[in-house]
Amino acid sequence: MPARHPSKQSGFTLVEILVALALGLLVVGAAFGYFLSTLQTSKSLLSQSKLQQDIRSTTTLMQRDIRRAGYRPESSTAATKTTVGTVWVGKTVSSLAKDNCIIYRYVDERANLRNSGFLLHTDGKIYMKTAGTDNTCSLSSDWSEVTSARNVEITSFQIDYFGNGNRPRVLISLESRLSNDITVKLPINLQIVLPNAPNSGSVTSGT
Repeated sequence: MPARHPSKQSGFTLVEILVALALGLLVVGAAFGYFLSTLQTSKSLLSQSKLQQDIRSTTTLMQRDIRRAGYRPESSTAATKTTVGTVWVGKTVSSLAKDNCIIYRYVDERANLRNSGFLLHTDGKIYMKTAGTDNTCSLSSDWSEVTSARNVEITSFQIDYFGNGNRPRVLISLESRLSNDITVKLPINLQIVLPNAPNSGSVTSGT
């Protein structure tokens, strides 16, 4: 009987194993880098979406309310027509280069006279006038905050009023950013036509 010889077995050399490990690390590294890039992009989009959502509610409120400036029923008295017939634009601080405050009046659906307006305070919040009869752009109990500086900081709020008489308009330029990530910014420009055609006036600057 011929002697039996064990069959030869082949395997990977040390060099082949090291090359395979290196290639595997390259693939894993590329996949991890792509994952981090995707995660960063998703985080940025989420932050931008959050900022847009917070600011959209504020700008929608401003548009709807400012458009009512000067409104009064036809049956209103002459005194009421005079009271609501002006939009006052000015500054919270007289040294500012641009106007950042608007005050106006209108008669609401319940026939109540509404004193309203918006201003940007130095705390980075926009406030809405909800009471009072004065035309002073100074923060008081007559004003309620609309935005929260915990989430959103308003860095710029500028108001321009154009045209007395037929269909005047208010232009608002607003810049905002997230309080916890100042790299996420959002500029917005609004043009609001005033169908009730109020005249323009100057507010008393705050301090």
